Amino acid sequence: MKEGWWAYISSLSEEVSSKIFYRKFKAKFSNSDISSLHVTPDWYHPDQKHTSVDTNAGIVAELTAYYRWLFRRKDSVNSQPLLDELEKRRLSNKSRESLEKDVTVSEVRKTIRTLGRGKSPGPDLLTAEFYITFEDLVAEDLTEVLMEAHLRHRLP
Repeated sequence: MKEGWWAYISSLSEEVSSKIFYRKFKAKFSNSDISSLHVTPDWYHPDQKHTSVDTNAGIVAELTAYYRWLFRRKDSVNSQPLLDELEKRRLSNKSRESLEKDVTVSEVRKTIRTLGRGKSPGPDLLTAEFYITFEDLVAEDLTEVLMEAHLRHRLP
């Protein structure tokens, strides 16, 4: 007999986002591999597809082309409303001075210790657990990277 929370939810006869709900729709031995992809020569016109590829090299090449297009540097479109809003919310001199100070190793160490565990890795594909475990090895180098980004006004 069902008990507790699940019994209550089941009695409502509503669908609940749970493992049990999704198990009904996922084939037991489904394969989530990509076996082929359409080739899209121009990602600005993605409906125009030509051939398809079914080799690993072809699939990797097409995925690489797509993600390069997706994450390319883009110009702002109609940025004036944002700039107007930022103009209204100017920083005080005290806040500006605080934000312009150099990043210190102690700040980086403090921030590493506050990282949430069990989260998805960032663009460097390193998890919070990595940074926490290897704090002594990475804190100084990470501080240098952040300072370089601050001076160049651009993250690496």
